[in-house]
Amino acid sequence: MKDEIKNKLDALFVDDTNRKIKSEQKRNIEAEQQAAFIEQFRAKTDEVIAPAFEDFILYLRPNGWNGSVQRKSETPTGNNYGRGVTSTSSSLERVSLAFTHASRNIKGIHNTNEPHFTVICEKAKRLVTFHEATPSQAGGAGSAKLDDITADYLHEKLVTYFKKLMHDARPYDER
Repeated sequence: MKDEIKNKLDALFVDDTNRKIKSEQKRNIEAEQQAAFIEQFRAKTDEVIAPAFEDFILYLRPNGWNGSVQRKSETPTGNNYGRGVTSTSSSLERVSLAFTHASRNIKGIHNTNEPHFTVICEKAKRLVTFHEATPSQAGGAGSAKLDDITADYLHEKLVTYFKKLMHDARPYDER
């Protein structure tokens, strides 16, 4: 083989190796940023989210409503995210406020669980997303930057959600 051909091939191999190194560096930086975001979300949960949820429930209790704050940290094993389903979700952390009522038999949509409002850590997007479930509906409820999450912000979101929940949980008239 001519030296000219060998040089062209060697240049291709060097270029390929450099692309591989840059790709690995990019993945490592992204993984570090995602890990840092998860830690920031956990701190925000301890300092803001869970206390805001607890305050909301304390205010509802005299009217027969109760709730519980549930934290969930999923640890993926390979591509299985603990539910027998392959997932590409970037969400590994979530905090939910599940609602109950003393005299109303309310279940989440399809009677699967209690109605809830959930704050989800989307590490790949470095955003916080919201999910809500009432007896008649479930779905996304927007997103926000982690820095925008305050107790007041969450209380506003919860009032909007709770209005839907109260409508779906009315025992005294037809829906």
